[in-house]
Amino acid sequence: MLAGELTLVVGPGLAPVTATAGTFVLLPPGLVHGFDNDSSGEVRFLNFHAPGCGFVEHLRGRGDFDQHPPTADGGRPAADATVTPPGGGERFQREDRAITILGDHPELSAFRIEVDPEWPGIPAHEHGDTVDVFFVLEGQAEVVCGGDAVRAGAGSFYAAAPGAQHGIGNGGGRAVFLNVHGPDAGFASWVREQ
Repeated sequence: MLAGELTLVVGPGLAPVTATAGTFVLLPPGLVHGFDNDSSGEVRFLNFHAPGCGFVEHLRGRGDFDQHPPTADGGRPAADATVTPPGGGERFQREDRAITILGDHPELSAFRIEVDPEWPGIPAHEHGDTVDVFFVLEGQAEVVCGGDAVRAGAGSFYAAAPGAQHGIGNGGGRAVFLNVHGPDAGFASWVREQ
């Protein structure tokens, strides 16, 4: 959640969940869910689908996506949802950065990465089977794309497809990123083991 307050319903009983700015919600496959803006204000959030299942084309008005009515048993229990409130998650403090695991599922994992001004960045690399996404929440970054570094301020979004060379550097000063991997491909375990 970037701004506002979103009301979600999850699980067989459609249990309500209120997500305020800074909340991260991960809904695994087979978990019935829906959402609405019940407030009088604006709501802004990032919505990731892994795999995409046609969701982007559906938003463009060019088709349907992989959405089904609930099964007779109501699907997975509401407890299978990951709801990480602002300031929550598994936090790992490193010398020049802090990494917080917000949600960890085989299809998708998400991390909040807070970097100090002296952070050297993540050098150019690629993933064989993972989309690596960065969204700048605060400060500035330098996104490495095809050998070039591009400055990216707060609100900037960058996604590297499998096989694409990419990296991210410090744009000067403290910065905070949301980093999403789809699928996780062991990244959350790697963070825990470092």
